[in-house]
Amino acid sequence: MCIRDSANIAFGQGFTSTPLQVVAAIAAIANDGMLLRPRLIKRIVDRNGDVIEEGKVELVRRVVSADAARQTAWAMSLVTMEGGTAKKADMEHFTVAGKTGTAQKVNPKTRRYDPNMWVASFVGFFPAEAPRVAIGVMVDEPHGSHYGGVVAAPVFTQIADAAIASLGILPVPESERFDRGEELDAKSRKKKGDEEVEEDFEYVAPAQARVAAPRVGQDGAIETPDLTGMTMRQALAQSRTLGALPKASGWGRVVSQRPEPGEPWSPGTTLELEFSPAVRQDLVAEEPAAGGAD
Repeated sequence: MCIRDSANIAFGQGFTSTPLQVVAAIAAIANDGMLLRPRLIKRIVDRNGDVIEEGKVELVRRVVSADAARQTAWAMSLVTMEGGTAKKADMEHFTVAGKTGTAQKVNPKTRRYDPNMWVASFVGFFPAEAPRVAIGVMVDEPHGSHYGGVVAAPVFTQIADAAIASLGILPVPESERFDRGEELDAKSRKKKGDEEVEEDFEYVAPAQARVAAPRVGQDGAIETPDLTGMTMRQALAQSRTLGALPKASGWGRVVSQRPEPGEPWSPGTTLELEFSPAVRQDLVAEEPAAGGAD
């Protein structure tokens, strides 16, 4: 595996999976970290309604701890909040945990990733706190917008509404739902007569997407751009734009880089990026690619 492959895999290129595999993986998070073997047929009955054969739930293995699965489900529920990539998957009485996908396809003629061929997807489950249903929506080569949060997320909610009616799924009590910080502003204020008084609190806003490009210094030399604060997807995308060979360590947002910002830069330079976990609010990230407006 070359450096380029390592960088591409970080944002989803270089490997493939079927829709069933993706939904099975997301369902493992919903099942407290337990991966179950997918079943296409629940039972077989004869013309009299008698059960001839019934499939059994088969455990493959535990893939993550129950605590890690729970924390992941909470993090995934943030994407449907205001500022997340899948606001269109938000449901009024249920917390949805999910992940958007905006994937370039390989053009069979050129054998390269084609900038005009996409698969938009959204996979998730609900209620996030006590999952009942996992759903995967993949739209092959959508017209107009190609972002998963715009194209696939609304279809997810339509399927979810049908599942709620069919299975009789009830909302999780408010007291048991994830604390996603929606009441942050309300909790920072207290009533004092007819006047609202704002209390001091610490809030770290998510870093906005930005473009970093080399600039020419006073001596005419090209300087290394500043990538600090970027998410891994943003930083690796910028690395490709710069013609750099990225070498990443850690996860989260860029906290340091080599060469450092302002140092001499030339295409083909190995760009070492160190990432550190984001704070809770930073998990609400914007769509990493340009143009993901509703």
